[in-house]
Amino acid sequence: MDERFVKKLIAPSFVIVVLSTVFFYELKYLFDKIFFKKKHILIIGILSSPENFQQRASIRNTWLKLLTEISGSAYFIVGNEICEVPILDRPEPYVCISHPFILPENVTNTTEFTTMDIPIEKIDLTTTHVPTYMGFGFYVRNSIRITKLGILREVLELADSEVQVKLISPSSKRVLASVTFEPLSENQTESDILLKAIKPVMLKEYSEAVVMLHISSTNNGLLPDCRRTEWVNLPRVIHFVQLWSNDSVMPHPYTTKSCTYVSMTYNIADFNNVKNIVKNRNVRLKEWHLHNKKLSVRLNNETKNHNDIILVDVVDVYRNISLKLLNFYKRVLETEYFHYILKTDDDSFIDLLRVYNQLRLVSREMDEEMALTIENKPNGFIAKQRLSKFWWWSFFREFWKVQHFGKWRESQYRSASYPTFPCGGGYVVNKGIVDYIASNAENLNHFQGEDTSMGIWLSSLPVTNYKTSRVVPLNGSHDVQKRIFTKFKLHRGKQPWIKLKTEHKYPPDICQWTCTNEENFLLPSCNRVQLSVKDMYDTWSNYINNGFL
Repeated sequence: MDERFVKKLIAPSFVIVVLSTVFFYELKYLFDKIFFKKKHILIIGILSSPENFQQRASIRNTWLKLLTEISGSAYFIVGNEICEVPILDRPEPYVCISHPFILPENVTNTTEFTTMDIPIEKIDLTTTHVPTYMGFGFYVRNSIRITKLGILREVLELADSEVQVKLISPSSKRVLASVTFEPLSENQTESDILLKAIKPVMLKEYSEAVVMLHISSTNNGLLPDCRRTEWVNLPRVIHFVQLWSNDSVMPHPYTTKSCTYVSMTYNIADFNNVKNIVKNRNVRLKEWHLHNKKLSVRLNNETKNHNDIILVDVVDVYRNISLKLLNFYKRVLETEYFHYILKTDDDSFIDLLRVYNQLRLVSREMDEEMALTIENKPNGFIAKQRLSKFWWWSFFREFWKVQHFGKWRESQYRSASYPTFPCGGGYVVNKGIVDYIASNAENLNHFQGEDTSMGIWLSSLPVTNYKTSRVVPLNGSHDVQKRIFTKFKLHRGKQPWIKLKTEHKYPPDICQWTCTNEENFLLPSCNRVQLSVKDMYDTWSNYINNGFL
């Protein structure tokens, strides 16, 4: 058969297939919109923990009452699985991993433990590949007293100057203790691990520290092999979390298949507490199981009574918070037709009316900007279509430093700072972003926070970061608008809208997102964050009286 004839035959067929596919999805989209899915302009997703019954009730009794005034629906996002491990038996409170304390026989409050050992059995170094690190970071589960800092002997054999081992606080960068080792010859000592006493350093429960090697150079420019060492964490009162190549680069997540040149020696400061925790473990497991059972029943009843909780397929702990959001986006796409999703937390108050009104203004603004772009640029329409496909609105953090300690410790994202990300207390994304994230959910990494994760996931896309609406006065004498504006002026003690000179122009009913409840002197706030249950009700009372946050 003639090759040209085949090409002529294939080309129309390909076009037909493409057009058929597009037609199918457009038809499905239209049917979903008209017949099958719930239709709302705005969906509100509120991240919540299973046990936060009072927080959810306070939101239902306050700002969610405004939901009847808009085209929207709201859901609390809760994991459908409660962690079966009691908090005391986890390596840290933010994960669901069983790692209970272990106390060998004859251990007392003076028994010392060292983080490094060299087993008697020889390791085949020709087949074993183990990454080597200059230091390690750890989390303290129960108060400890550090008494010595140590180093692998081979390091001193190769060193051509003094070597230091330091104990450092990662939060303050302060050196808590330091020891200095002199270079030595091979026959100077037979000990494989050299330890030096320090003035005891007490580290309290939930604190973190780093043990780091500082060496200027070695005789041959190389450091020795440490693969024959092994990690030791017998009582489990500490939890290894990080591995450092040096103190000027990002740490790596801890893994047992690694080795380091430094060590420390410590004892258990609050020994009786650990002893009781070990002794009562079986009782604690039974009590925790009963607690979870009651919690599940109560949560299921709340879900049935209010019909505003989405249980996503996730174990509900803090480190899974980004996974909760991913599952929520996927679920909502299956059941709702919407334009925007507002994400917030169960300790945040949202001025729902202003947020909704501003979203309507946004559509108008983007249409105007689109027209200007098309008018001024030949390919402006295509460029603007691509740009406006991904759109979100919040108070954005830029060049935010990646933390390597505490609740917000980041182990997966290896950079000095995060890409631009929204404050988790309140942000709005359009459907284009939700579609993208949901369709790529299986391939997206789960970073430590959902807000920072959003920034990382979208960092390669042409996303429009919308911050505040253009200030366009509303003509006329809208009584409610005028009253709110007058109160806002009196409350702030100064004129926030300098350009509004005439008596018949008032500011549009819009707002500005906040991260930390700071005052917005230009606009009312869209939200308040990190509120207690009492704060939520107090904020609602003030909102009713003033008309703004």
